[in-house]
Amino acid sequence: MLGYATFPWSGIAVVAALAAPSHDDGSRRSHARALLFGGALVAFALVSSMGTKFHHYGLVVLPGAAMLAGMWLDERIDEASSPARGAPRAAASAVAFGAAALVVLLVARDLALAPSDGHAPSGAARFVHLMTYRYDRRWPSAEAFAPVIGGFAVMAAAGCVALASRRWRARAALALGGGALLFTGLLLDRYLAAASSDGGQRGVYEAYYRSRGASTAPLVAYQLNWKGESFYTGNNVALFIASGVPLRNHLDARKRAGERAASEFSLVRAEL
Repeated sequence: MLGYATFPWSGIAVVAALAAPSHDDGSRRSHARALLFGGALVAFALVSSMGTKFHHYGLVVLPGAAMLAGMWLDERIDEASSPARGAPRAAASAVAFGAAALVVLLVARDLALAPSDGHAPSGAARFVHLMTYRYDRRWPSAEAFAPVIGGFAVMAAAGCVALASRRWRARAALALGGGALLFTGLLLDRYLAAASSDGGQRGVYEAYYRSRGASTAPLVAYQLNWKGESFYTGNNVALFIASGVPLRNHLDARKRAGERAASEFSLVRAEL
């Protein structure tokens, strides 16, 4: 999931994290690297040891990993402008960028993969999975973005390969950064907006208000506490997490008001 969360920088993030322990020259940069690496490692270990492992818990790993990637890439760009650093280091950097390109393609394979049976969620839904725990449900709106994600993956892999060249390294880094910004805009402005229609409650409540006609019967949400039922009804909802005295009192009050039927709108958690 960290590979998806750092896409299209997935390969750079992995290589930078693996290379971090090998750099220790006593400088301020080295101390900063050690702090970031330690923070990311402790956060990763903490989430790994927890009993519940929702994917969004891994968010705390990302700041340290992202800054490590930035430092590592900055050093590789500086290295490209200093030919005196030697051929061995240049060769090692080229291999590292090649490995980064491979990681990006492996991550993209999962992101753009279509379900084999047509019922399981597609790989494109993994970005939604970063913010939800219903990993088995389908997100049809997200599936349409699989080809676009594949295209960005090819671009990111090509950028990593171009970074292996000293001559093109600085320009390739700018191109990769620009592509990452464009992809972020796509996720925020298009992808999440489309996915919200699959996972949000707005459409459900709109359908309810269209179908109830002129009825003014109260809306009852039973065994539900997702806040959407309050927001999309203008807080005009009787919310009961469980049956019992509060629910019976509510129904008795409606009966005393002359009502003989309650408009129940029960949404089961498993269906959300």
